[in-house]
Amino acid sequence: MSGICPLETSRFVAVSALLALSGLSCAGGGAGEPTGNNGNKGGGNPAITLSVSPNALLLGRGGTRTLTVTVTRQDYTGSITLSDFTPTGVTGTFNPTTLTGSTLTSTLTLNAALDAALIQIPMVVEANGSDFKVQAFVDLTVYSPPVTVTRDGTGSGTVTSQPAGINCGNTCSTTFSATSVTFTATPASGSVFAGWSGGCNGTTPTCTFSPNAAANNSITATFNSTTPSFSLALTPTSVSVPQGASRTATIDVTRVNGFSGAVTLAVSGVPAGLTVTPNPSSVTGGSATLDVVAALSLAAGSYPITITGTGTGVAQRTVTLTVLVTQSSGGSNNFALSFATCDPAQVPIWFAVQSSAAGAWIRVNPVGTTFTFPVTPGMVLAYVTQAGTTYQTNVRYTSGAEVSALRDVCAISPQVGTKHLTGTVANNGNPGQNYWSVALGGVYLQRDPAAGTNFTLDEVPAGPRDLIAGRVQINGAVTFMQQMIVRRGVNYANNSAIPLLDFAGSEAFAPVPVFFTITNPNGDEGDVGVALLTPRGLSADYYTSAPINTDKRRYFALPSGQVQPGEFHVATISAHPPNDSTKARLMQVVRVAPADETVTLGPTLNPPTFTTVSATTPVRLHTEILSQAEYGAGIDVEYEQADRSVRVFRTAGSAAGTPNKWGLDIPDLGAAGYDPAWGLQGGKAVSWAVFGFGGDIAVFLGGAVTGNAQLVAGVRAGSITP
Repeated sequence: MSGICPLETSRFVAVSALLALSGLSCAGGGAGEPTGNNGNKGGGNPAITLSVSPNALLLGRGGTRTLTVTVTRQDYTGSITLSDFTPTGVTGTFNPTTLTGSTLTSTLTLNAALDAALIQIPMVVEANGSDFKVQAFVDLTVYSPPVTVTRDGTGSGTVTSQPAGINCGNTCSTTFSATSVTFTATPASGSVFAGWSGGCNGTTPTCTFSPNAAANNSITATFNSTTPSFSLALTPTSVSVPQGASRTATIDVTRVNGFSGAVTLAVSGVPAGLTVTPNPSSVTGGSATLDVVAALSLAAGSYPITITGTGTGVAQRTVTLTVLVTQSSGGSNNFALSFATCDPAQVPIWFAVQSSAAGAWIRVNPVGTTFTFPVTPGMVLAYVTQAGTTYQTNVRYTSGAEVSALRDVCAISPQVGTKHLTGTVANNGNPGQNYWSVALGGVYLQRDPAAGTNFTLDEVPAGPRDLIAGRVQINGAVTFMQQMIVRRGVNYANNSAIPLLDFAGSEAFAPVPVFFTITNPNGDEGDVGVALLTPRGLSADYYTSAPINTDKRRYFALPSGQVQPGEFHVATISAHPPNDSTKARLMQVVRVAPADETVTLGPTLNPPTFTTVSATTPVRLHTEILSQAEYGAGIDVEYEQADRSVRVFRTAGSAAGTPNKWGLDIPDLGAAGYDPAWGLQGGKAVSWAVFGFGGDIAVFLGGAVTGNAQLVAGVRAGSITP
C-alpha cells in the first residue's frame, strides 16, 4: 500500500525502530540562463536558480497554506517576476511579486475555495526575467477535509448525511466531494435529541455544513436518555496507599430521569492483602466512602479495582479505582519491585543491585515475581530477560528516590508473549483504499482488505490485555482513521479464536482527529504514532501517520466518552532529515483526552564517542556524550547484536544533577553470577542508538502516570565493531 509505513511496537526504546527512520523526499527546482546581456554585470555566465519549500503540500478546501520561493542569482541583477499556475479553485499570491536588488525570497500564499477541484497535481512556479524563465514544481494535493460525527450524551440515536456518506453508528467519518452537507439527527426510542456542537450548532434535528479546512470539521450530536438511570463517579480516580496504611476515596451517585431508588455497591478484582469497602454499601443519598487498606505484606504495585452499582429496574454501572500500593516508609529501606503485570517472558531471569557506582554487585533472588532489595541514594539496577533464545540486559544508573517512585515497571513498554490467536474481520474496507489493523498488547498486525478477512496473531502476551482495532482510509498521502474497536482486559486462551471484529458493528466508533503543530520542523520528515496506556499496560501503536515533512502531524484518539478512568493516550512524534537514518528528534506526550497542541522538538543530539572496556565476551563498552540543556534528564544507550541486546540508562538523579559530559559503562556483572552468554559477543558488529531525554522522565521510567507528562528526546544511531 502506497504511503503506509509499518508501525513499530516501541516508539523510542527499540534500536530496530530507530534504524527504520529513513525515507525519500521529492525535490523541485530549476535553473536558467539569460540568452542576452540584460541585467548582466561583470560579463560572467549569468544564471538564476529557483526553489520552492516545501515541495509537497496538502491544501484543504477553504484553507490557506504558504510556501517560500527562493531565487539564487549568478552574475544577473535584473528584476525577476514570479507567477504560478494553480488548479481550478486555488489562487496564489506572491509577496513580493517582483524580486529586485538583494531581495531573494518571496512568500507564496495559496488559498483554496470551498469548491476547489479535488486534485493531486505538479503545480508550476515560474520566475521570469528580461529574456529567460525558470520553473520549479510543487506536488500539490487539494483535498476535502474529513468530517467526523461523534454521538454524545446519555441516550442514543443515529446521524445521517445528504449526500450519503455518514450513517453514524456504522459510519461516523468520511470525506465529501460536495461543498455542502446536511446532517439529520434521529433519536432512538427512549432518547431525545439535545443539540449540535462543534461544526454544527443549534437544537433543530438538521444542520447544513460545508467541509472547510479553516473550520471545525468535527460535529457532535448529543442524545439524552429519557430512561430512569444513574451514574457513578470517583474522586479521586486513583489513590496511593503505603503498605500497612489506609486511604479513602469518594464515589458519587447521580440519579436521572426520575430514578430515586437505592444503589448497591459491590467491589471486584481485589487481590489478597488489599481491602476496598464501600461505606455504606447501599447508597440512598448522593455518595459513599471507599475505605482502602493495604496489608504490610502486599507487594508494591498498581491494582485496578472495579466498583459495580446495581439498582432496581435500572442498568448496572461500573467505575475503576486504581490503587497504587507503595513501599512502607517506616522501619526499613527495603523496596519490593514487582513484575506481576508483565508477561512471563518479561520477568527477569537474573537480577542484581549495586549500592553505589563503586560498590559490589549483589544478586537478588525473587519471591514469585517480586524482587526486594535495599534502596540507597545513588544505586544501580541490572536485570536480564529472556524470550526464547533472545536475551536483553538492562542496566539503570538511578537515584534511590527514583527507584522508590516506581509503580509498574512493565507499563512503560508494550508487552509481547507466546500465545497464538486467530480472528476474522468484517466491513474492513476496499482494497487499495483502506487498510485495517489489530493491536493486542504489544503485538500489531496491519492488512490491506485484499489480503482477506482472516488473520493470525503470534507472540500475544499473557494476562488481561487491551485489543485495539482500526480501519483507515487512504487518500493519496493522506490517511484517515475511520473506525475503532477497543476491547479492554481480554485474555483469550492460547490457540483460540478472537470474536468477530466488525467495523460496522455496535462496538465500533469513530476516533477523534488531533493535530500536532511543530514549531521547528527544520525540513525534517517523520510521523506521529499513538498508543493506549491503561491499567493493563501500554499497547502497540494502534495508528501511525504516513511519513510527511510538514509542520502539522495528525493522529487519532478515543473520544472523551470512550476513555475510561486510568487510561491515557501516549503519542510520539518523530522527525529526521530526509535520507538520514543516523539522527532523529522525538517527542512523547501523555494525554487523557488529547486536543490540538503546538510542540517544540529539541535540537540534534550531540554525537557520542565509544571506547572498548573489554573486547572479549561479554563485550563491555563505554559511551561519552556532551550534555545539552534540552536533554538534561537522562541518557540511554542501546546496543544490539542479532539475539543479544544491552541497554544502559542513566538519570540526572543518579549524578546529583546533569553532568557536563555523560559517561555510561556496561558494568562488569560477573561477580553477581551474570552469564557471559547473555551479553554482547566478541568479534561481532554492534548496532547502537543513543537517546538524550528531557522532561517528565519519571513517568516514562514506570512512575505514577499523569495526563500532562511530556518527554523530548534526541537520537543518534550507527554501528561499531569493538
